Amino acid sequence: MILSLMLVSLMDVFVVESPSYAKDMVVASHQLTTQYPDLHFTIRTTEQVIDMPMDDLKRAVGEASVIVLGRTYGDVSAKIQDAFASAGTSQIVFAAHSDFEFTN
Repeated sequence: MILSLMLVSLMDVFVVESPSYAKDMVVASHQLTTQYPDLHFTIRTTEQVIDMPMDDLKRAVGEASVIVLGRTYGDVSAKIQDAFASAGTSQIVFAAHSDFEFTN
């Protein structure tokens, strides 16, 4: 992932993580932005994504260069897939411990 980060001068990363691990993602994002100041992270918990208006989620997904999904299941994953499908852009997606599926 670090190599991929170095290839882009300005990168927006949208992260969705379970509440119990979101704090770890915040710490990691601070470490990365210290080394790579052109990185911008938006980190949301799965609960925050469920409460997000769909237009806001579509905008977050559409503006992201990289999307990181961790521990993202069920309704949250389905909502992100809906937003992803209508974003109309191609992003790099890392989906770990997630039931996010790629469909054409």
